[in-house]
Amino acid sequence: MTNKFNPPSASSYLGDSRHMKKTLKYIGICLLTLLGLQVGIVLYLCYEMSDARLHVVVTELLSSILETNFHVNKVSFKPFGNSIEIYGFELKDQKHQNLLKVDTLKAKIHFFGLLHQEVIVNSLHLAGATAELYKAHPDSAANYQFVLDALPFSGQKEHQKKTQHSALLLDLNKITVTRTSAKWDILSAEPLNTKNHKELDVNHLWVNDLNLGVSLQSGGYPGSFVGVLDYLQVDEQNSNTTISISDFKFNAKQEYVYVGNIGMVYQDKHLQVHDLKADYSKTQHTDSIYLNINSICFENGIGVPTRPFNPKRGAFDAKHVKLNLSLQAAAAYMSADSIAIQVHYLTGKDETSGLPLDDLSFTLYKNRKHALVTDFYLKSKRNSISTKRIDIQLPTSGDTPKPWSFQTQTVHMHAVLQDISQAFTPALQNFTTPLDATTQFYGEQDHVLVKNLQVHTSNQLLHLQANGNMLLPKHKGEKVELLFHINKLNAKNKIKQQILSHFIKSGKTLDFLNDLNDMTFQGNIRIPYHKVFINGEVGTHFGPINADVLLNAEDAFLTGKIEAKEFHLGTFLDNSNLGPISVQADVKMDISSKAKAKLLNRTKGKIPMGSLTGKALTASYLGFKLHNVGFNIDSDGKTAAGSLETHGKLLDLSCDFSFDDSNIKESLVAKPHLKIHKRF
Repeated sequence: MTNKFNPPSASSYLGDSRHMKKTLKYIGICLLTLLGLQVGIVLYLCYEMSDARLHVVVTELLSSILETNFHVNKVSFKPFGNSIEIYGFELKDQKHQNLLKVDTLKAKIHFFGLLHQEVIVNSLHLAGATAELYKAHPDSAANYQFVLDALPFSGQKEHQKKTQHSALLLDLNKITVTRTSAKWDILSAEPLNTKNHKELDVNHLWVNDLNLGVSLQSGGYPGSFVGVLDYLQVDEQNSNTTISISDFKFNAKQEYVYVGNIGMVYQDKHLQVHDLKADYSKTQHTDSIYLNINSICFENGIGVPTRPFNPKRGAFDAKHVKLNLSLQAAAAYMSADSIAIQVHYLTGKDETSGLPLDDLSFTLYKNRKHALVTDFYLKSKRNSISTKRIDIQLPTSGDTPKPWSFQTQTVHMHAVLQDISQAFTPALQNFTTPLDATTQFYGEQDHVLVKNLQVHTSNQLLHLQANGNMLLPKHKGEKVELLFHINKLNAKNKIKQQILSHFIKSGKTLDFLNDLNDMTFQGNIRIPYHKVFINGEVGTHFGPINADVLLNAEDAFLTGKIEAKEFHLGTFLDNSNLGPISVQADVKMDISSKAKAKLLNRTKGKIPMGSLTGKALTASYLGFKLHNVGFNIDSDGKTAAGSLETHGKLLDLSCDFSFDDSNIKESLVAKPHLKIHKRF
């Protein structure tokens, strides 16, 4: 059998080995040549770009581009890092004011571009920078705009034409800013901040710590950035505000922005935004953006003590709000001072009180002097408010400044108070009667007018017509004051009892009010802080009652005067012996929570605590007419005692009496007194 496999001979192994060694030798020579060439280039560039020579080159180059004053302490070339480092860079604006100071400016460059006398910058790193930025007026150019216009960004056609022979080209793919502070001012705008009043003022900002990292696609320039904002950390000094942004992607070519997280801490407020998407477009006359935010978390009152628990007070507290919202909106920026915003929907919930926001939508048009809101609609459960138009006059300054003002078209409101009772007034938790209202609002800086307010139920058992005025606080710490003139209030007995039963728990009091039957009211109600002034006429089936009283929550007393003319007391008490009565009385009643507790616990009483003093101008009993009968009653809640007295030419009549709340008729004790005048 013949073996077909022939192993290679020793001579063939030797030939392959020699061939491999020759190949490696050639590769080694090429690598050494390239390395030597690179070292030679580096040595050449180091010679050509010595610190002294480079300082002159950089100064001449920037002078030709920026055409303004600047100063550089030192310039250093790092060949193995492909970078140029500038130390002590100072730049002034076109008015020779300080614009930018930088401790260290590192520019990563394109190595082989230097061989063609070109400085192609791929990345910038600013460390320890201070910037003074401003505008003279809102519509004037910023003092840094000339720098952006002059810098030769790659891909920008205008700059390509201007700088086609320039030795500098910005082809940025990375921008890093650390340990930077900046001031921003609109010089014509009055500052909002004072020593005792701190707030975020977008016209006057002082950023004392800015850290920024931006990754760009090659060729990015202002107005055409494509890339990722790696991180942004801003601390604003005036208002103690901190802003942080991460996972920020932007593409000016495809016209979209995505932000994963935005965080803002401002005084006692915290704002967190997640999953923000924005599509935008830019034309010659309009910049438009369509915004969709999946989650907006807003919380205030952080570190601020909560108010004491009160079962009669709703859970909603404007100083401690925790909102979770979703937003879909569009905006168009049409000129330097004109913008349009359309909120398609804003939904969410206040986690603290449980108050839901089912839908909020409106369209806003604004320029420097005016704003217009159209198609405003707000809905929360079964409650809603809407209007077709709100016109707003924005405040102006100058020789004849004008405050802000506004007016609305007819505002339509629908309320089922049960739905908002948990948030605002627990006593209304069983109030299921729907109320409908219409009105118009007119407002200025210090007050808001409520014109032609109409409130009614669908069955017209309740109907209110009124005009009002809300006096707004002029200084911090002041409270809102309300003043309403009630033109007409008609309350049928059924709806009257239903409404009053939410506020009055005493069965006897409700029976008393029920006996008054249908009621009307016409007069004025003034509500400053913790006080209610009522002045007007209450109409009843038995006659009118005029009241001028004050409910004072500060000292918890009801005080004032009550007057009744020709009140049919006998008909009201179902006593034919009593005729009509005309009365003037001063009233003082304790309405404090302590007094109520005493009624319920200590005295187990049901009679209002206080005093009633006055005079019956006319009265009749069994056909006898009496005039000027004085009376006074004092009550401690369980028992009441008082006296009646009248003075005549022949004699004086008086009567002391007392009773308790168990049964007035059975417990009534009366001691009459007769005094005949001596001359008779």
